[in-house]
Amino acid sequence: MKKCYQSAQAKRYQAKRSRRQAKARIRAEKPSGRYGQSGYRRTQTQESESEPLVISAPEVFSFVDNPNLTSRFFADLQATYQRAGAGQHIYIDLKSVIAMTPEVIVVLLSRLKDSKFTRDRPTRGNVPDNAKARGILRGSGFYKYVHSKSRKGSSAHGSIHSERNNCVNAKQSAALIDSVAESLPMSIEQEDGLQAVALECMSNTIEHAAKIRSKKEYWWFSVYRDLEEGRAQFALVDNGIGIFASLKRRRPIWWLQLRANVKSGTRADLFEAMMRRQVRSSTGKKYRGRGLPTIAKRNRLKQVRRLVVVTNDVYADIDNASYRVLEHEFRGTIFYWEHRPTPGVESQSGAN
Repeated sequence: MKKCYQSAQAKRYQAKRSRRQAKARIRAEKPSGRYGQSGYRRTQTQESESEPLVISAPEVFSFVDNPNLTSRFFADLQATYQRAGAGQHIYIDLKSVIAMTPEVIVVLLSRLKDSKFTRDRPTRGNVPDNAKARGILRGSGFYKYVHSKSRKGSSAHGSIHSERNNCVNAKQSAALIDSVAESLPMSIEQEDGLQAVALECMSNTIEHAAKIRSKKEYWWFSVYRDLEEGRAQFALVDNGIGIFASLKRRRPIWWLQLRANVKSGTRADLFEAMMRRQVRSSTGKKYRGRGLPTIAKRNRLKQVRRLVVVTNDVYADIDNASYRVLEHEFRGTIFYWEHRPTPGVESQSGAN
């Protein structure tokens, strides 16, 4: 052996090299999931070996017809994303759904596209076994935004439009209403009512979501033409913080005074008073605070049908004058309304 390899300096070098190699072997055996000096990274195959976290939707998947169980599903879904570990994916099970309404599809889509909600966890799922529920999902426009093998054969009953909520898009809402008039006739009064409700709902989204966040959220606007039932179902959904959370944060003194003036003090009672315009606007200006009462008036005049609002822990069925508190809070606001042709009335849009 050469003398250079027997020197003290060479021996120190060899010992140091052996220690580095030993540490590299340990890192390779216990990977961290990130790139290290060993060049190891957790592969996609190894990630997929983790058990998925499964969450099942209720049989009646609808904020309109089953608000408590549906709001519970979305609360559980958010909690599932929060507790998911590295490498776990979320599996949304829709197999047992026997009935759904289009607004819940829009809510699901808005949540899946919200990285703050999903925390960028991978998501998979299935479709309902029930043929009608599966058809509503396929025909809603859902697969325009979500990649799936199930998109093949989807119909064109509905469309979903998304936009930043600092914009009242009258042109877009008019286009959706015109698409309905082609197959479900409407009078001039109905057309005006549908447009007025759409614009008021968009304005409400700006008022109670956009102004509290420096980063604007998306609102989602959709229509589904249910030709079998002879109706069009509209929905506008935002991922803000909800009407009551907004008022409490922006107008705390007004909020406390409002609660003191309403006898029972529940948010459902407060919302009913707001819809009936029995309380003054939080701005204190007489000409403000007309948005929600305006859409309620359009509903009373039958220009729009089945008006439902869900915000925070309140469910309001304006058509049936039913206001109640939900068991689980919904973060954001949902507006749902329908158009049903009046017998014997020909579409004014189609005649022009």
